[in-house]
Amino acid sequence: MADTKHGLSDRDVEAIAEATGGEVLDAPKLSDAAVAPWEGLLADVPDAEGGSYEQILARIGEAESVADLDAPWSAGDFEQFEGKQLVVRGIRKMPSDYAGGLQYFIIADCVEKASGEARAVTTGAIGIVAQLVKAHALGAFPWTVVPIGSKRANQYGRRVFHLENVR
Repeated sequence: MADTKHGLSDRDVEAIAEATGGEVLDAPKLSDAAVAPWEGLLADVPDAEGGSYEQILARIGEAESVADLDAPWSAGDFEQFEGKQLVVRGIRKMPSDYAGGLQYFIIADCVEKASGEARAVTTGAIGIVAQLVKAHALGAFPWTVVPIGSKRANQYGRRVFHLENVR
């Protein structure tokens, strides 16, 4: 059951409740002025068109190994790859139902450098979305990064992540 007061998904409510002992605090809300400069950059990111047969066939067609054949159905978030090198090959966007944040979340098409496995990595984290959208605008893909998380949870019960550039 989503928390309509705070605009949170079930997953977010569960994560925050677990981290804060059951209390869901007010979620951050971005001002229109903060979001406005990103609207044009987000408009240039291709739509994901979630789960279409054409995209599934394209991802399977791009497979370079048997491990890559799972890519259309294997999605995770950057947190699960903390400290590991990922090569971001490109990004797509999907509409977000999170109130007060950016209007989209991002699906990053990545390769885990150590294993060579293709990974679909999702994020709605404002900082990481901004990093990925700006990298897209700069034509920086493929881009090798390492997800790094804060040591402690923030006031909303979540660790804050960013993508560290691998030089």
